[in-house]
Amino acid sequence: MKKNLIVLISIVLINVCKGQNPPEGMALVPEGTVSVKDKITDKPQEIQVKSFYMDKYEVTVADFEKFVKATGYKSDADKRGFSYCFGDTVPNVTWNCNTAGAPRPKNEYNRPVTHVSYNDAMAYAKWAKKRLPTEAEWTLTASHYPKRMRLKGIGKIAWYRDNAYVVHKDVQPTGTLQPNDLGIYDLFGNAEEITGTVVGNKSKHAVAKGGSIMEFDDQFDLDGYMLPTLDFTWSRWGFRCAKDL
Repeated sequence: MKKNLIVLISIVLINVCKGQNPPEGMALVPEGTVSVKDKITDKPQEIQVKSFYMDKYEVTVADFEKFVKATGYKSDADKRGFSYCFGDTVPNVTWNCNTAGAPRPKNEYNRPVTHVSYNDAMAYAKWAKKRLPTEAEWTLTASHYPKRMRLKGIGKIAWYRDNAYVVHKDVQPTGTLQPNDLGIYDLFGNAEEITGTVVGNKSKHAVAKGGSIMEFDDQFDLDGYMLPTLDFTWSRWGFRCAKDL
């Protein structure tokens, strides 16, 4: 309760100082310090993160459709003619397909977009006048779930293997479980989220965070994964956007 009050006061003070409210569909994440493992050395680094705005929801299929219709954008999956569905390559799968590779009906466009690459996420974010969050920013945002929820109440905040993949074989509508203390949803499970952090020298790998519907309830952590390539698309990866104050 005390921590929640401190967070709320911080948000109010920052908004008063800036003289503005968060953009529609976004929440303010107060500044803080997080520990993030270096993806090359595996050593933890303490990173100071300035306040920023984060999307309350993962980008949905409907959101991505607006972008495609407005710009004529061709996703990496469209260009290649296939995407990966739970590890297997499936032809003719792109952003408007479900996690099994079948075209989604319109009544499922409120679910996180998947089969998108880092390149696709970057293009969408630029169009939306936003950006992708860094790994440290994402980690700070996720830390605003109470620890007891991350460890013991994961089914209340996350779509994962037992309550999503086994039952539905698919990601679920955004914002249907409990948010964190900042009012931000689905940071654990549903679609794992591509960040703007890219590591590597000769080969580049974007970092994805939060786990997906393929995770077991005891597998959620904050370390994240690295995408094989920047144009790689898979049934388990989506994204959300951030914005500077």
